[in-house]
Amino acid sequence: MRTLLLLATLPVFCAVVPVPGTAVSLEPPAGMEPAARFAGFESKTEAVTILVNELAAPVAGITAGFADPARLAGQKMTLDSRDKVKLPAGEGELFTFTQQRAGAPVKKLILAIGDEKRTILVSANCEVAIAPAWEPKLKASLLTATLAAPQANIAGFKVAAKGPFKEARAMAGSLALTPGGAFPIQDRRGPIFLVSRSLTPIPVESVEEFAKMRATDLPGVKEFRVTESKNVMVDGLAGLELSGVANEANAETAHLVYELILREASGGYYIAVGLAPMAVSKENLALFQAMGASFSRK
Repeated sequence: MRTLLLLATLPVFCAVVPVPGTAVSLEPPAGMEPAARFAGFESKTEAVTILVNELAAPVAGITAGFADPARLAGQKMTLDSRDKVKLPAGEGELFTFTQQRAGAPVKKLILAIGDEKRTILVSANCEVAIAPAWEPKLKASLLTATLAAPQANIAGFKVAAKGPFKEARAMAGSLALTPGGAFPIQDRRGPIFLVSRSLTPIPVESVEEFAKMRATDLPGVKEFRVTESKNVMVDGLAGLELSGVANEANAETAHLVYELILREASGGYYIAVGLAPMAVSKENLALFQAMGASFSRK
């Protein structure tokens, strides 16, 4: 396993820029600017993005999954390289993947930083066709990553906190509310209420099928049954409100899933997801519905 030396390979970039709502700052490549729909940076002229995500999970477990052949095959990904790296933030691992997608294959560079309690992923993405020009710049940018206290940010929309829920995290295009504002949460079943805006303005044609697909894609969800569904209008946006039960066959992992999907006229969507263990599903569903109904854009 190789060790990449930071200072010997970095080209000249812009100044270090904090990623709003995250603990990460980095030097974005020329031609990229802060993104409006997610925490990170994007090119306005080409399909190139840098995204930041924080997970309440040990970094060793996350990176082990990055090298799991079965998991990679399921996502149509191949691992091209894995390197230990030196960063201003300390040490990390840099993974390079090629992913087959409808239309055009994608090159993905993922920097993983963390410890036994949390993982921070900085992911750079570009189409394989433009990777020769972009991959060196994206790699050098990821290697400038530094960590500090999370930067404050307005999500671009708001919801009214209800009951014990308080704002826990706010990033560009993303908002999380938990009981007491605790973050990260200890149980991935919740309670937690997440609201986000789609990364791209791709329209949603069948909202109900899309909602079911998003529910089954949630971490830990192996099966999902819809119990209630209705069309709604929130903040002038038409959409669907849905609730159901995940992992119903196992009492220990069964939990409530609430979803609110609102379509934008220009394409794209807003989605709210509420999760709660079945033992506290009734009271939390009422709170999720109230918070969903309070959604408004700024």
